[in-house]
Amino acid sequence: MGHKVHPNAFRLGVFRPWEANWFANPKDYTKMLHEDLEMRRIILARLRNAGIAKIETERSSNAQLTVTIHTAKPGIVIGKGGSSVDQLREDLEKRFGNRVRISIQEIKQPELDAQLVAENIASQIERRISYKRAMKQAILRTMRSGAKGVRIYCGGRLRGAEMARREWDREGRVPLHTLRADIDFGRATAKTTFGAIGVKCWIYKDQISPAQRRLAAITEETVPIAEVVAPQPEPIEAVTEPQAAQVEVATPEAAAKVAKIQVRAFEVRTPAEIKPQLEAAKAAGAGGLVVLEDPLTLSQKSEIAALVLSLRLPAIYGYREFAEAGGLMSYGTDHAAQWRHGAEIVDRILKGEKPSNIPVEQPTKFELVINLKTAKASGFTVPELVMVGADEVIE
Repeated sequence: MGHKVHPNAFRLGVFRPWEANWFANPKDYTKMLHEDLEMRRIILARLRNAGIAKIETERSSNAQLTVTIHTAKPGIVIGKGGSSVDQLREDLEKRFGNRVRISIQEIKQPELDAQLVAENIASQIERRISYKRAMKQAILRTMRSGAKGVRIYCGGRLRGAEMARREWDREGRVPLHTLRADIDFGRATAKTTFGAIGVKCWIYKDQISPAQRRLAAITEETVPIAEVVAPQPEPIEAVTEPQAAQVEVATPEAAAKVAKIQVRAFEVRTPAEIKPQLEAAKAAGAGGLVVLEDPLTLSQKSEIAALVLSLRLPAIYGYREFAEAGGLMSYGTDHAAQWRHGAEIVDRILKGEKPSNIPVEQPTKFELVINLKTAKASGFTVPELVMVGADEVIE
């Protein structure tokens, strides 16, 4: 009675796998365990702003260490053209003397990861945001993402009080005693000027059925790596040629209906049509503009950014080149970095390196780039939550 059990460790072997998968002889076990712990400390210290939720390790018989990093911001882990992940791999190989293979897995829904939720609340407390507000917002976002229950504890000198206390909030149900309940647990520490404040988070996602438990391991093994690393994109709008028929997809309309906004398309086929169409969007009372990328808009990116700025239309672009050319913000993949990285992989294979030794990385990571200079010049205010989630801010 009253003894607390770690929710993740409590479900090991039931349906949750181990984060370290390797076998060692008794005389080597202590050494390998300390290597594992130090490796995790090095990665977490170097990538503390990358939203790392979990680090998995696996050792093979040929003295190769495979490290899988689960992160919400793979772009920060990979770096420009893969420079950051290559440097990390080299440093780990020098430190431990083993071949290291780094695999990066993107977390699609960080709101459903307890560790990331706890770290987010801790970072807000460090920025002097009210702990109650941070907890309420985290619970609201988690429940909206599909969780069946969430519970959050904050303990310490809350609001700088002289006496430490513990506050908690909960929504839904969190059945800790049910082994089949898929409950994720995470904890973080907010280091403030008046002491350390601990944050704990439990997220109840769903109940695992016996059939799902039996098929869990098989499903994980049979999914091809190519499907995990490079998922097939879902087309939203496709017009390949002016003469070709338009492909009508209900996704934008459905998203607009849920958000209770109106969406209207302005087609541009020649550079001369850009200014009239942007002026028509302004006259129609557009509250925001999404500029889709194609050869025409990319070739006219500077002109489009200048026109949008003169018309004072808040716009978001699909390529980072738009933000670099003066656009307010861009959200999309860094295609130039993908091409460079692909060329580097081909070069390494042609020089004799085995493809199995090349780390598997996520090429479809979307990055948010904000041009703060444009925002200040145009008088737009970028919300703090958007600034915190940005991968790059152009000053």
